[in-house]
Amino acid sequence: PKSLIGTISTNVVDYDALGGIVFENVNQYNNKPYGTLIVDKLNGYPVFDGNKSTRFEVRDGDCGWSDNFSDCDTDRSRSEIFEKNTSSKIGKTITYTESVFIPKQPNFRPKGNDNLLVLSQINHSDTNNVFGALTYLVMENNNELLIRTHKDFTWNKHKDYTITKSPYNKWITIRYEIKVSDGDDGKLSVYVDDKLLFVENRSTIVTRSGIVFMKFGIYNAFRSSAKEDYSTQIAYFDGIIKKVL
Repeated sequence: PKSLIGTISTNVVDYDALGGIVFENVNQYNNKPYGTLIVDKLNGYPVFDGNKSTRFEVRDGDCGWSDNFSDCDTDRSRSEIFEKNTSSKIGKTITYTESVFIPKQPNFRPKGNDNLLVLSQINHSDTNNVFGALTYLVMENNNELLIRTHKDFTWNKHKDYTITKSPYNKWITIRYEIKVSDGDDGKLSVYVDDKLLFVENRSTIVTRSGIVFMKFGIYNAFRSSAKEDYSTQIAYFDGIIKKVL
C-alpha cells in the first residue's frame, strides 16, 4: 500500500490478528504511530489467515523508553509488544503459535557479528524480579533465521537452531510448547511449519511463582556494532494462538 492504513494493536481484543490475547508496548513512551498496527488484506497487506495481521515498523533513529529502562541510552530500538494478564501455570503446558512474514527489504538485518535482531521471544519472570528469555526468534548475519536458547537462566547462548537462510517473502509458522516447571520435568519444544525443530528438557521457570509469556515485533540491540547502516524495518505477524493444557 502507498499509504499506511491500520488500527492500534495494543490494549485491544482482536481475535483475527492477535488470537484474542491482549498485548501492550514494551516501551511506555515515544512509541510511533506506525510502530505496531492491525492491518487488513483489503488494503493490500500480507495476511496469513482471516482478514488481518499485525504490522511492525522501526525507522532508523526511532527509540523509546519506560520508567526504568531506555532504548535511547542503551544502543537499542524496537517496536515490540508483550502479553498482558499472565499468571503462573505451574505443571501446565503452554503452546504459543505465530506466523511471521518478512518482506524483502534493504538491510532488514544489517551485517555485523554482534548486533542483534530479535523477532519474537518466550520470556520467563517471577515475583523476585528474575527475568530472561527461554527462547527467541533471531535474524542472524547473512539473513539466517534461527531459534536461540540460553544456558539455564543466564543470558549465555546455549544453542542456535537454523530455520532457513531464505526467510523473505513467505509465511513461516513457529509453535513454541513450554511445560511450565521449576524442576527437571520441564520441557521446551519448538516446531516450524508443523515439523519438530528441537526439544530441550529443562526447567522453564526459576521458582514456582514464575510465569512465561510471549513477546514479538522488531527489536534491535547493540546497534552500533552493525557494519552497515540501519534502514526502515518492516515485519508482519499473524496466526497468533495460545493454548494451555
